[in-house]
Amino acid sequence: DGKICVCFGDSITGNMAPPCDYPTVLGDETGMTVYNGGFGGCRMSTHPTAAYAPFSMNKLADSIASGDWSTQDAQVGNVSSYIHADVQLANLKAVDWSKVDFITINYGTNDIASSVALDNENNKKDTATLLGALRYSIETILTAYPHIKILLLTPIYRYWNDEDKDSDEK
Repeated sequence: DGKICVCFGDSITGNMAPPCDYPTVLGDETGMTVYNGGFGGCRMSTHPTAAYAPFSMNKLADSIASGDWSTQDAQVGNVSSYIHADVQLANLKAVDWSKVDFITINYGTNDIASSVALDNENNKKDTATLLGALRYSIETILTAYPHIKILLLTPIYRYWNDEDKDSDEK
């Protein structure tokens, strides 16, 4: 009780509404105040599409650290997969980050489906890669708010090919 958690991720986090989204269940089960910061279609790594890019985890980390949410404000209504994005963005902007205890990060399924590189050995904080964007995001948040504990949730593997087989069939 009394703890605050913010959950980040793609549609697995953001596209369900209370009481069915896992951030709501997490709050109900633990007594924490939990905010849903998930945005459908987004990636851990920087998304190549202008409307999605501000909701990549590394860009959200920049906004958390700086308090400037203008890049997200400019794009929040421009992508149809942002089912609850206006509410979630408003909640993120209202969070007092100095009081946040935990952050969960659950991105990866869109990175995997788009064949994003896992890592760049020459640049460990390359935000075009899944692990580089993760490292960058963690460092950016913890530099601004070193008291926050970050919990990484394993992304769900996703597979598609030209034969229309999904990960369950594979």
